[in-house]
Amino acid sequence: MTRPVQIDVLVSGQFPIWDIDGITKLSGLTSLDFNVIIYRDAVPQPGHPFTISEIGSSGEYKFDFTPDALGYWVTEVTYYGLDGQNWVGEYTVQVDTFDDLYSMMKRSLGLLHENSVVDQVIPDPDGSGQAISARLRVYDSKANAEAAGVTGLLQTYTIAATYTGVLLNTYRLVREGP
Repeated sequence: MTRPVQIDVLVSGQFPIWDIDGITKLSGLTSLDFNVIIYRDAVPQPGHPFTISEIGSSGEYKFDFTPDALGYWVTEVTYYGLDGQNWVGEYTVQVDTFDDLYSMMKRSLGLLHENSVVDQVIPDPDGSGQAISARLRVYDSKANAEAAGVTGLLQTYTIAATYTGVLLNTYRLVREGP
């Protein structure tokens, strides 16, 4: 059954790993003992952060991850020792409330440079004056953007650009967090 969860909120699941007898729980495993694949809308998300930790010495394991986009998420955790055991979690991330939608709309407007501040600009050392990196911060109001502090800060992004001569090769805008 699919579990409804929120975007950018930690999701936890718990599962046992059984020893060869099928009765005793297997203790002492680490995240390196598992193969994890995280999917969003049936597309693997390589490198998506997660943690696996044993709860005490119980043979019960906790899996944590944070979905960072809307969609249907599936987490597949496999232990290949002994007899190959699988644990699958299914989650739906959707807009649940008007407040969620309002928050995403404000962030989207910030990416269109409404109530946003670009600072920490680093020019290309070649003397061309072209920016190779900067920070973009999105605020909830004009007053908070003008103050450029932590009050009303919705999101922070890092910007990185590369050039060949005067031609722009790549431009990356990566969300870092509040």
